[in-house]
Amino acid sequence: MTKVKQHSISQFLVLRTAITLLTIIVIWIAIVLNSYHYALDDTAAHYLFYDAEQLAENHLAQPYIDDFKIVTKNINDLPAWIIDLWQQQQLELNEVSLLQHNRDDVYILPYGTNTTPIFVVHYFAQAESLSLLPWLALIAGILTVVIIVININSAKKIITETLKLHATVHDKKIRTFYFDEFDTVATQLRSIRAQEQDAQQKERLLSAFLSHEVRTPLSQINHCLSLFAQQDDLPLAALPIIDQLSHAQKNLTTSSDAILALWQLEECHLHEVNLTTYLKNWQTNLANKGVCIVLKMSIKTLKIKTYKPLLNLMLEQISRNYQHYANGDLQVTLCETGITFTNTTNKDITQKGNGLGFMIINQACKQLNWHYNVTQQADMFTVRLTFNY
Repeated sequence: MTKVKQHSISQFLVLRTAITLLTIIVIWIAIVLNSYHYALDDTAAHYLFYDAEQLAENHLAQPYIDDFKIVTKNINDLPAWIIDLWQQQQLELNEVSLLQHNRDDVYILPYGTNTTPIFVVHYFAQAESLSLLPWLALIAGILTVVIIVININSAKKIITETLKLHATVHDKKIRTFYFDEFDTVATQLRSIRAQEQDAQQKERLLSAFLSHEVRTPLSQINHCLSLFAQQDDLPLAALPIIDQLSHAQKNLTTSSDAILALWQLEECHLHEVNLTTYLKNWQTNLANKGVCIVLKMSIKTLKIKTYKPLLNLMLEQISRNYQHYANGDLQVTLCETGITFTNTTNKDITQKGNGLGFMIINQACKQLNWHYNVTQQADMFTVRLTFNY
């Protein structure tokens, strides 16, 4: 399974908001610099058209020339480079053009008709013209500061709410959250925690009930067997029956201990067990019943803390499943990390069980803090028990 890289909400929002707004600023500056043409707007066009109309109405002397403008009907009054542009048809009639020449910003307007146009030229020194870049930089700086302040405040709020949510997980206090999503999560957490506590309480009650109801009659049976053992005048025919009853009592005690441990297992119940020896004894016991188990051990000795009744219960469920649904040998592989049980399935068996045995194994693994996994590929069935040291 691919591991997903986790992120905090505050970092996620801050990073994406900052990148988005900074991108907008950069795009806006680029558009302004490439489309605004340094104040080529209605104001500049107004004065150019105004001068042309003044000459057309004979309110200006023909030609009108000073250090800042030229207004004339004679094209020869214009600088040679402007004449070349007009002759090359690079200047549109009744359109304002902005050009740079000799460190000047030059506005050119051919006004009127093609036959007798009026040429209006305005000169502005670039050094004296107000640049937009400082203003754009100032606006960008202000927006950046605003973005940073907003994001910092947002991040603080998210962090505060996250800490409140984290505290809600660990205590029973009811808190009010600023974000609806956090409040919903907190409500669900409280509900889940209440259900979990209720389930744990029921498990404890059931465990206590079973412990009392099972252990009490077992103790009585054990006491009666002890009384029988003290009798000298018992009939010989009763001795095998008493021995069979004693053997059944021991098996029932072991099974009851394992079943009770499925509900509640204390750390003090765990003891060190040599699994290599344990599995060999299990193999021998089943071999006497006609069950063939092939052991594969990569290590000679493996000792692990476990609870023998639970281990017995799991092995018993696995052997029963194997005897009911498998063909061939049961392959058992022991390594430092766990035990693997592999067998081929019997295709002739159509009736399947209800899975109670594997539910018991799963619950036993939870109590021992082991990991349990079942896989089936084609006709190969595998059960894997992984230790958690």
